[in-house]
Amino acid sequence: MVQSACLFWPPQFGKFPVNTTTALTGLVEQVFQPGGIWDRTSALFTRYNDDYCLRKETTRIEITSVADENSCPNTIDEEVLDEDPRLQDPEDNTTLKELIDGRWACEKDADPSDPEYQCKCSRRDVQKARPTDLTMPVVSIASRPSGCKMVHRGKCYGDCPAKFRPTWLKGWFRPVCTLVCADSNHPVTCGVGCASSRRACVGVILNMVKQVALAASKVAAFVLTGPAGLAVAETVVSVVKVAEFGFNVLVGILDVIDITWTTFRREEAQLATLIGIFQVVQVHAKEIFKNIAEFNQAMSASTQLLLTLIDAEFGWKDLNLGWITNSILQYGGSALQGAFQVVSSFAYRECTPASDEVIFTVEQIGDDRFIGPWRQQGMANGKKAYRLLSNPSKTLMEWSSRHKTWSFWYYDKSFGRGWWFGWAGFGWRELYYSKTPSDDFPKSGWRKDEGALPLPELVSATNGGV
Repeated sequence: MVQSACLFWPPQFGKFPVNTTTALTGLVEQVFQPGGIWDRTSALFTRYNDDYCLRKETTRIEITSVADENSCPNTIDEEVLDEDPRLQDPEDNTTLKELIDGRWACEKDADPSDPEYQCKCSRRDVQKARPTDLTMPVVSIASRPSGCKMVHRGKCYGDCPAKFRPTWLKGWFRPVCTLVCADSNHPVTCGVGCASSRRACVGVILNMVKQVALAASKVAAFVLTGPAGLAVAETVVSVVKVAEFGFNVLVGILDVIDITWTTFRREEAQLATLIGIFQVVQVHAKEIFKNIAEFNQAMSASTQLLLTLIDAEFGWKDLNLGWITNSILQYGGSALQGAFQVVSSFAYRECTPASDEVIFTVEQIGDDRFIGPWRQQGMANGKKAYRLLSNPSKTLMEWSSRHKTWSFWYYDKSFGRGWWFGWAGFGWRELYYSKTPSDDFPKSGWRKDEGALPLPELVSATNGGV
């Protein structure tokens, strides 16, 4: 591994840190001493964090057969702006960025029979020098395909697959769908993953990883068009996993170095960390790589990115999120793919998709007792009734034909008439209600009765999160 590290050592980090046999021997001894880098790295390779899992990602279904005629938007709103990720990319100088400011109205600018005709958009809120001045700024945009659930970069997409929901990412990652947090062991939405509880979510690093993914979504054109040829969902998975490795695994390795490497230069400590990571991966290479050539390619592609990530996290009292983000994004698709191959071998738990009986999940609500996956259980007043999978005896959502409302109920005999007359069936408390007259569970119109804020946020587990 030392020979490989020397071979792939990037010139940006100066000369290879050790140049004598004595120095090399001392460095390797530190790596493999009891309780040192090797022991810590090996332990992190096999240790799962039961508090959270990382969500699976996939891409929306692309629709190839849509309405014959394209269309122009009546006005430029946030949804239309989101369709072109170049508008959010700070490295792209497209003239379309004029559309970000002001109020723009659009109309057809050519023969509509041309499938790729342009739309002429004029800015309407510009103050004119004279009332008779008729000139207004004009920008031309491509017409949009019709009959789509989402338009992105001129392509037409449908809904997310079952058990997935639309991502919170925008920019280049907008067509991605993320797994619904409907596993009973990890029911709480937590950044790029799902957590076992709200308290567990506060204690893990997934919200920091989320910030990295948000930054990547704005500048990831190099991944989508680069030599690595990664699909958009694979790119999200790669960014998330490399960031999670940095915040979770790498921090644990560097804690050891921070204590035992006070007599070594910074570059020597970085080299030792890299050797420890590569050595663990080499031991398990047969499980990860098809052949030695693929292993060497991954090490070569990832060395510079990993060293930059180590540099961004080693020895600082506070982690610089921007530095870490740039460390992951600046080397392009090949480096990201190589780093993903290396770090994905370290233990992390992938979230389990919802079982077929799950109809929806409650992702946000002021009362934690309702969070998690729900299934249908019987009928009530002519409509479906639902109960929480993990606590069906004390939770209920049903329709009231008398009050014309859907309600979340919880069986609580701890006070009031429920405490005095619980034996008689009292004790069901209405915490939230919605007057939305839907045929099944409503996702909007929720108000609180005895419950606390925030109001319920329900996500379908069967029809793409909508």
